[in-house]
Amino acid sequence: MAVPLLPVGRRGLGLLCAAVRSGQLRWWHLTGGVCGALFVAGQGISVGSVGVAGYGAWSGPGMLTLAVATIVVRRIGVLVFGLASVAGQLLGAVLLDAITFLALLLAARPVPERR
Repeated sequence: MAVPLLPVGRRGLGLLCAAVRSGQLRWWHLTGGVCGALFVAGQGISVGSVGVAGYGAWSGPGMLTLAVATIVVRRIGVLVFGLASVAGQLLGAVLLDAITFLALLLAARPVPERR
């Protein structure tokens, strides 16, 4: 929101628009930033109603699903990038998901009462 108010922000927006007009940057390159902004806005809105634990429980699997879908799209070669070897990315996604799952299990276990 404050980007157009600062001189450096206006300069950056001008460079961004020029890159899109010249074809150096395609319109679909900008969708990642738009999706990120929507994700952060959705996070701020939903945490107030479902709580931090509820949000964490549902955003993790959602992001994993998106990551796996992205890896599959890259492997199939649907976009202009062509085929890509994604074994390392897939292994990293699975390992990070396992670590997150274990951390949630440890955090959710009941704490014994002190007498």
